[in-house]
Amino acid sequence: MLKLVRRPVAEFLDTEHQQSLKNRVESAQKLAADVTLTSVQKSSRIGSQWDNFRAGRTSKGTFAELWRELRNMSFEKCTFCETPSPGTAEHLEEKSKAPGRAFDWNNLLAACDTCNRTRENSGISTAPIDPSDVEPLDYFGWDEYGDLAPAPAHTKMVEDLRTMYGLHRFGNERRDRILVLRTILSAIVDDDAKNAETVNTLRVLLNGSRAWLGPVREYLLKPPTDEDALLVRGMLELLPEIRTLVEPWLRPPPWAPSWWR
Repeated sequence: MLKLVRRPVAEFLDTEHQQSLKNRVESAQKLAADVTLTSVQKSSRIGSQWDNFRAGRTSKGTFAELWRELRNMSFEKCTFCETPSPGTAEHLEEKSKAPGRAFDWNNLLAACDTCNRTRENSGISTAPIDPSDVEPLDYFGWDEYGDLAPAPAHTKMVEDLRTMYGLHRFGNERRDRILVLRTILSAIVDDDAKNAETVNTLRVLLNGSRAWLGPVREYLLKPPTDEDALLVRGMLELLPEIRTLVEPWLRPPPWAPSWWR
């Protein structure tokens, strides 16, 4: 999971689509407030409204614009497992339980079908972390096996997140990302910075569209050892252009090491 930036709808929707989305939001809120309907009826009706919206049968073209922005916001990856080509819009607060937020832009993230389906079948009601609202690394990192490692104050939330989306998947791949990165940085610092093949491999690894950059981001911002910190600093000194490459997705938080500022 990367730190994401959510733009206001006025920055990517034209006036017509903004009004269309506003109408959908108001309709959903009215439905949620209707005391004559049971929760089951509300869930059924909001589900139908969402399906029609997503399919373009209502508010034609508005969902397509939202979906394009969600994919761009998440670097064309699932927000949660970071696999490429997300397939669905995930509701942070499930529309069946919070029908009034079904069309709320701040309640949507891009997800893969597997993460979405796993959450539906998990039975967990905890709202997931929104990386456009908080810094993910304040909640968890990754251990040496590529699994989530919760911060002490957020153990329950992160354990729910892991189970909810099946984030034990791809542990080996996440672990290997760091092993490969460390090997490349060692080669660069050991006077291989002029080797075009090595530098190109590093560039590919640090491209924002690559899967499983969350652990890479943690490694760069919170090197696990003094030796790793020297490797990161050496990379920046020898290849200062790397700053520009990682800038779109690294987004150093206030506590990041001074060499990233």
